[in-house]
Amino acid sequence: MKYWVHLARAHFTAEFITLLRYPFDLASMYLIVTLPLAGIFLGVYAFVPAGVVMGNTMASVYVGYMFWTFYVLTVQQAAWEIKDAATRGYIEREFLTPAGHGPTIVAKIFAVSSTGLFHYALISIICALVCRFRLTVDALSILLVLFFCYVFLVGVGLAVAGFALVFKRIGNLIVLIQFILIVLSFAALGSYSPAAETALRWFPYTQSVRLLRAVLIDGKGFSYVTQPADLVPLVAGALVFFGAGYLSFRYFDRAAMDRGLIGQF
Repeated sequence: MKYWVHLARAHFTAEFITLLRYPFDLASMYLIVTLPLAGIFLGVYAFVPAGVVMGNTMASVYVGYMFWTFYVLTVQQAAWEIKDAATRGYIEREFLTPAGHGPTIVAKIFAVSSTGLFHYALISIICALVCRFRLTVDALSILLVLFFCYVFLVGVGLAVAGFALVFKRIGNLIVLIQFILIVLSFAALGSYSPAAETALRWFPYTQSVRLLRAVLIDGKGFSYVTQPADLVPLVAGALVFFGAGYLSFRYFDRAAMDRGLIGQF
């Protein structure tokens, strides 16, 4: 347990130093994420004729966009850092610890993505204020949904980390995942066949988007989110993807050691 604490503290310290050292990059990140959404919504408000009600549609787009931002600022950021470390060859130094490869990578993803969560919260508030949304904020329901979505995304991040150890250059894979999640962020805007609806319900990302729309836009409460028909698919899917991601990382980790792709081996 002490290894986990030391690893988490080291990675959090590194992230904090990075934020202080590169303030321009931090400010640019806020602008890059905020300006596109603000531009879309302000343009809609400026050009849509008076009397046309688009509140729920725009709010649904906002929720989908912020879910995609949730991925970008948390797990994708960690995936890029791991990819860069594997490509440039300094990830070996991070693995020189008694904790082993698995805890090191998990702690790194947790530290980087936790920092991203802080930025995500601020950007969500800024975008909601700029776009003049009136949303129902049920903190307990929102945190519950985001937590299990985060567990799912960490599983994806672990799988990507495993790929990075073996294949090194996986930037295009990370971008591909990003585009897939963009599509899934807005999947709940349409209507689908019963089979497709069932599949989307058991996929943690789309289920999280659907539940958060119900909370923020439709005013549903904690009792709605915790219904077995909604909560069980979310929890089960998140745990399955996390477990699969960790097992994938362990498999590629051993493959990298066997092939001599990690320096100290």
